[in-house]
Amino acid sequence: MAIRDEVALLKRIALFSHVSAEHLNVLVFASEEETLASGKVLFKQGDEATAAYLVLKGKVSLLGGKGRAQKEVGTAAKGSFLGEQALLCEKPYAVTAKAAKKLKVLQISRHIFFRSVSEFPEMGVQMMRALSLRLDETLTDFGALRATFDTGADLTPFRTQEPR
Repeated sequence: MAIRDEVALLKRIALFSHVSAEHLNVLVFASEEETLASGKVLFKQGDEATAAYLVLKGKVSLLGGKGRAQKEVGTAAKGSFLGEQALLCEKPYAVTAKAAKKLKVLQISRHIFFRSVSEFPEMGVQMMRALSLRLDETLTDFGALRATFDTGADLTPFRTQEPR
């Protein structure tokens, strides 16, 4: 995939939506592409998160739980960004990511990410804006949900189905 295509995919990610194409070009150029066969694990739940991954091609199965109790909790496809918190926080991966089909990802290591932000401080400011907007949206959504609970509205559509 061409760098400009990878930059276009990153621009769709909230964290990078306000970052200039020039800065994203540098980030993409410094990052590594990785290809995994179907069934191979990209990262495991609980492992130290040292990188985030932009899905360039293929499909990822996101698994939660341990051992035989592990269940698919979601999927990710082209344009998905996995492990965002790995760039910002030193937290373990919350799920296991396994290639459901042949997979191609762009690996953005925490080291490369912080180096880019330290060399281009305006990049960090642009990302802080994006995170601030996302936080504002989340708080607005939370406020609306809280109002629903406070008014005693019918919550039937929000209830989960009982297992059979």
